[in-house]
Parts: sequence; structure tokens; C-alpha cells
Amino acid sequence: MRNLKAFNSILAAAMTLTLLSGCGSTAAPSSSSDTGNADTATAEEASEKSDDEVYDEDMVENADTTSEDFMPKLDTEAAVTINVVGGYDNFPSLDAVALDFAEYYPNVTISYEKIDDYNNVKDMLLTDNPDVDIFMANNTAVKNDSVIMDIAVNLADESIGFDLSALDEGVLASAKSGDELLRLPLYSTCAGLIVNTTLLEENNLSIPENYDEFIKCCDELKALGYTPIYGYDKDGATNMSLGLYSGLVMVEMAHKNSDGSIQNAINAGEEGAEEAYLEPLKRAEDFAKLGYYSEETNSEIEDSYEGAILRFFEGDVPFLSATSETMSGTKKRESKSEHFTAEPFEYTFIATPMGENGSYAYINSSEGLAVNKNAANLEFAEEFLRFYCQVAELNKSADEKGMLSTSSEAESAACFPDLKLDDGEYTAYISDFYLESAPSKTINTILAMVSDDGISAEDALSQYREIYDGFNEQ
Repeated sequence: MRNLKAFNSILAAAMTLTLLSGCGSTAAPSSSSDTGNADTATAEEASEKSDDEVYDEDMVENADTTSEDFMPKLDTEAAVTINVVGGYDNFPSLDAVALDFAEYYPNVTISYEKIDDYNNVKDMLLTDNPDVDIFMANNTAVKNDSVIMDIAVNLADESIGFDLSALDEGVLASAKSGDELLRLPLYSTCAGLIVNTTLLEENNLSIPENYDEFIKCCDELKALGYTPIYGYDKDGATNMSLGLYSGLVMVEMAHKNSDGSIQNAINAGEEGAEEAYLEPLKRAEDFAKLGYYSEETNSEIEDSYEGAILRFFEGDVPFLSATSETMSGTKKRESKSEHFTAEPFEYTFIATPMGENGSYAYINSSEGLAVNKNAANLEFAEEFLRFYCQVAELNKSADEKGMLSTSSEAESAACFPDLKLDDGEYTAYISDFYLESAPSKTINTILAMVSDDGISAEDALSQYREIYDGFNEQ
């Protein structure tokens, strides 16, 4: 293993794997997330930290190995150590799957090493390095990083034998680079609302499932003296605007993008292409005018992650505009809230009910695992990810991390029971409408102007070119 200043003695000794985290724990995200970019600032920062991992002894004891149809392809008595590197401090999702894998390969050890500043040093670390068998990789890395693109194994190669039907079709399409699958996507993400279901029930209200129900619910809450919606809104593109409106905007844009022309025009920075955003932005403007949230109440939230969660746990917030990453951090923080400890309540995560007949969900991609072509244990690395790519293991992995599952049966995962996805009217994937960095940051800024600053859709959109040029020059 090469000696880099950014880390010391990489993989010099195998780490003891910490087993299994509780549902609802993950790395603390940054204060903003790009709506249409495959790997948001949130996801990148999450790859650097995982302080929220929770050891849950009961989950270890009751772990259910359900991958009964898996047939080993290699020597099940072989003694091998598969070296995995990434940015997480620890990796309980990996541990949970490794525990199941050991039932088939009892002498194989999965050794995980956290690399400091991983996103910035991974290219140097991985180049011509057989000591790394598997490495963490996000969509940006496998689609834009020439080093990663060159060394990652194509997991869609039929000779490896992956059951790609275990992956959600939209997730699979988003993860592929042409016909190649250079990483196994582990988690999905989307924006939406964290709902205090106990508060709703106590006021004879139910979780809204469409726009009319949402309006009625918010009106009744407002009449009862509540501010219906809270959210962090201080840093431009915010969880306030993203949770409420990004699904609406991005899914409607995906509908307009059936031939790819709108996406291509916006990513190329063509003059006037941004006008396609006007209709969904007007709908966001109309909702913002209804007065269901305010700058005063939002100012009570110190940051988009822990501060937002702890304010929600005060018990008087019906809806918290957030992302699924924020939801994933709630479980651990229950004990940090004196109010929640004294008066616990039920809560859940939903896509934002902004549609006439449903809720908008724009499904993004988070971290994944890739195999190094030059790996010393190439076949066993491929075999481990082949095992990982099963519905039961993908769901278990996502539940351990408190994230959305990438499996074709994600609804059977435990952490997001009320996140309802459809076959296309109100659900879209990043492969349906993908934005490069500058246009993604631009529309996020425009959305925050409409949502948080009270600027009309037309006036905000008139500033698109100036904002875009600023991001494009960075």
C-alpha cells in the first residue's frame, strides 16, 4: 500500500468491524443539497463522516439471513481477506452483509479501512494498487473521474453473474454508464417531509397523500395555532425549499424531457432553456404564498441536520421540510432531545404531496461500492458484491444505514414505510432528468428565492443567466 501524507499505514492492519447500526443513522449531511446532480454536497460529505452509526445488539442477535437462493461460485473453504476502503468512519451496512456472507464463506474476512479526505486522495490511492479490492464510489466518480472509470470492474459483465433484477430499474438506469455498471449503488435519496404523526392524530388529521389533502391539513393546523411547516432556510439552496419543491420541479421537468432535449439544452447553458422551469416554479410560488411557513419560525432552526432534527423533536412541528438523509439521523438524536425523551411521539418520512393525485419523489443516488480491476483478490471481491446485490441484502444494508433501499423491493425495507412511489406520474429518477453542477446549483438557488425570499417565479427566473454564469465560472 502506498505511503500518502493524507493517511497513515493504509490497510496495515485489519480493522475490527463494528456490527450493525440502528434504522435511522447515517453521516451528518452538509447544509445544502443539489437537486439534480447525481452526487449532492450532502452525499459527498456523508462519505467523509459516519459518526451517527449506532451499535444495536438486538438487531445483531435477531439478524435475519434471507438470501437463501445464493449459490457460491468459488471455493467456500478459501481463507481470503477482502480489503475495502472509503470515507465512512465505520460501515455497519457492510458489516451486516459481511455477516451473512460468512455463512457461505466462513474463512473470508471483509476488512474496511476509513481513508481521511477520501474523495480527494482516492485517485492516487487506487492507481495501480492491488491492495485495494473494493472501494466506495458515487455516481460522479464512475461517470466523470477518468481514473475510477478506468479501474472499476463492469459489474454488468455476464461472466460475473450479478442478478441485476434485484436493483430497482430506475436506480439501475441511473447508476449505469452506457451499458456498464461500474458500482453497486447501495442507497437512494430523495427530499420530502418528516411528519409528526402523533400530532396529526391528536388533532384528528391524517397524513396527506395529495395536494388538496395537504392544503386542508395545513389550513386546519394553522387554525389550531400551529405553523404547519418548518425548515432550515439560511444558506441559499436549503432544505426548506428542497424538501417542499424539488420533487415537484424535477419530476415535472423529467416529464418534459422524454427525448432528452431539455436536459441537454439546460446543461449546455443554451439561452432561454430555463423557461421550461416556469410552470413548476409558479406552482411553488403559489404554495409559498399560502403562509404555511415563515422566516421567523424557520430562524429557530440552527442547521439543516442536527439543529433541524432537535427542533422537530420539540413536538410542536407538524411537518419538517427535509431530505431522507436528515430522516436517517433522527434515531440517534432521540436521546439528545430532552423533550422527546420525556414525551416521545411517532414520526415518519413522506414524499411531498404536491400532486393532484399523489406525492412527488425525485430519486437520487448516494454511495456505492466498486471493484478494483487490479485487485489481488479480484474474484472474491466480485463474489462479495454479487452476494450484496440481492434484495434481502440491499434492504438490510439500507436499513442499517437508515437510508432508502436501492432494491427492486424497496418497499419491504423498514426505514421508510410511508414513502409511496408510483410508476412514473409522480416519481422520477436522476436518469430521467440529470443536471450538471452549474445548472443544478442555479435552479436550487432560484428555488430558494421563490420559496424562502418571496420572489415571483418570473422575477427569479429572469436572474437565471447571471446566477448560472457565476456558478459556471467556478
